[in-house]
Amino acid sequence: MRIETYYNLHKHCLSYRPPGGKVQHAKAMIVNNVKFVVQPAGNAKVRREGKKNVHAFVRGEPVWIADLEDDLGDYTPSNMVRHKFRRVTYNPYKHESFVMADTELPLTHATQVVIIGKDIYLSGTGWKVDK
Repeated sequence: MRIETYYNLHKHCLSYRPPGGKVQHAKAMIVNNVKFVVQPAGNAKVRREGKKNVHAFVRGEPVWIADLEDDLGDYTPSNMVRHKFRRVTYNPYKHESFVMADTELPLTHATQVVIIGKDIYLSGTGWKVDK
């Protein structure tokens, strides 16, 4: 099953949906075979109106999903940084795609990511950058 997930600015959690399914919410998740998706028209609208909308998401196969009340254990942003997982970010006012936070190289795919709230970390063995 493939899902699309994004950070919900209103509910302060992750929102995700399977194809044809209803939107559900989570605190964190691990996703395999990831495609980073930014819809160009949505990006343009954010820049034009100065108001965010859902137009960018992570698409892939969920491996683990933490419910809103679950304890995340070792899956914390501080542990991800301590273990040198590379962070991924997307700023619609600055970028047209997801990028590596440290180099700002555009990302298109990854073998696996850990998403904890707003934070996305590369945890797989490979990713693809657009040059």
